[in-house]
This record gives sequence, C-alpha cells and structure tokens, in this order.
Amino acid sequence: MAGAWIAARLNYDKALVILPDSKEMFESRVRVITQVPPPPGMALILPTDSTVGANDGDVGEAPARKYRNLGLYLDTAEVTNAQYAEFVATG
Repeated sequence: MAGAWIAARLNYDKALVILPDSKEMFESRVRVITQVPPPPGMALILPTDSTVGANDGDVGEAPARKYRNLGLYLDTAEVTNAQYAEFVATG
C-alpha cells in the first residue's frame, strides 16, 4: 500500500519540478498532474490559487492574502494511527 503512494507522490513531484508563475504554465502543470493516477483509496486535490483571510474580519484573519495550494493526495477514508505508523516505518 505504501509503495503505491510513494510512486504516485514521486510522479506528482516530477510534474511540479518548477512552479510556474504564468497562468498558462500553471494550467499546463495542472493538466499534467491530472494524468497521474492517484494511489488506491486516495483523491487528487488540484493546485489552486485562492485568497485566505479577510481585511474586515476578526484580528486573526487579517490581512487578506493570496495562497497557492500546491495540490495534494488526500485519503478518501480515515487513516488510523496504526496505518500511519506502518507508513512511517516503510521509510
């Protein structure tokens, strides 16, 4: 199980060797990433640019700022402590 995740993560990292600043290059990277199948039991959360925080919200929310989510694989089911320990032990 861990081997499939590691292989998929390496392929994902290859697709993001350079994080482009131009919109066209960023969208091209997203297209490449979507061609990498996620490991079994996982879903791909695509890279996105978004604004987090608020200028008129609570003190802890300010200021509004741009954030680039680099994308990630997310388990579709909860991971137990034992499963995580097994993954960590595989190196």
